[in-house]
Amino acid sequence: MFNNQVLFLTVCMFLFTGFCPQMPLHLNQVQDQEGVFTDSEKNKLEIQLKAYSNRQHFFVSVVTTENIAPYKNILSYAANLGNQPEYEKTEVVIAISKKRRLIAIATSRRLEKILTDSICKQVLDSVFIPHFKKDEYFTGVYNGVKSLLIHRNRINKKNQAVLHVENQIINSSRI
Repeated sequence: MFNNQVLFLTVCMFLFTGFCPQMPLHLNQVQDQEGVFTDSEKNKLEIQLKAYSNRQHFFVSVVTTENIAPYKNILSYAANLGNQPEYEKTEVVIAISKKRRLIAIATSRRLEKILTDSICKQVLDSVFIPHFKKDEYFTGVYNGVKSLLIHRNRINKKNQAVLHVENQIINSSRI
């Protein structure tokens, strides 16, 4: 009986680890599993991301990995990470595979209408990728996250202005 339970648990652990991406053991805002960043760069990114989360309520996680299996594309990998319980507060997951030359930005449901696919693609094409092509991964991520925050804030301000005008219209009446 005990041997059957051990065998069952072993098979379950094998299946679980075989069909899930390599999840970080603990949540940091930068999980450099691929060793893309120096310690100094990782520290600067952590400071930047923590400042954004504390001051701007903009929660971003950056993950580098060589292995995206069992996913066929890095966007699915990033989206799945964002759905994990340890990423509950995360609004944006940036997944990078330097070895495979892939990057994806996955946004939470709360931000998907603000940081749309087209905005994320624009930031990827204009900020991240040009730096990555020069092997400047730190600069690409640092400036890319900053650009995403600027887009989010700009759209939030527009939405707040529209909401303010709508509230004034609703709260006013003709006498």
